[in-house]
Order: sequence, then C-alpha cells, then structure tokens
Amino acid sequence: ELSDSDGRFGEFQFEKLTAEDLMECIAELPDKLRTVFNLFAVEGYSHSEIALMLDIEAGNSRIQFLRAKKILQKKIRPMMMTQKKAS
Repeated sequence: ELSDSDGRFGEFQFEKLTAEDLMECIAELPDKLRTVFNLFAVEGYSHSEIALMLDIEAGNSRIQFLRAKKILQKKIRPMMMTQKKAS
C-alpha cells in the first residue's frame, strides 16, 4: 500500500488511478529506481535499511527515491488530467 505519510504523494489523488495503472508506471521505472521506490514507498523500509540491503549510502537511497517519484509524477499527471476530463 502506498503511504501518504510525510507527504510522499500529497499532490496526487491516487483513488482516481487504478492499481493497475500505478503498477504499470512503477514497472516502467529504471531497475535501481524501481527497487528503491518499492522498498521505501511500498514495503516501508527506511533509507538506512535500504542502504544496507543494496550496499549504497542512505543519501543515495533518498536521491533515487526522489528521482523515481519525479518520474512517476510526470507519468501520472497526464493520466490524472485525462480522468478528470472524463469525470
């Protein structure tokens, strides 16, 4: 489940997207970004835990998450606009 705690996805209303739409967008992320995104946003690991798992710095995990989030925002925004017009 995607968490909205700490404002990770505050500007989007995900209920307007299907889970399938969202999973498809996540699947299109580059491997490293998708891994960090899933571990942090979906599975709830901290950046420190992800850093240990992937043998990277915690700051690198944060950066990769933010990059993934930006890519997803760009992919999701047009989908949201299309669905708003259809409503």
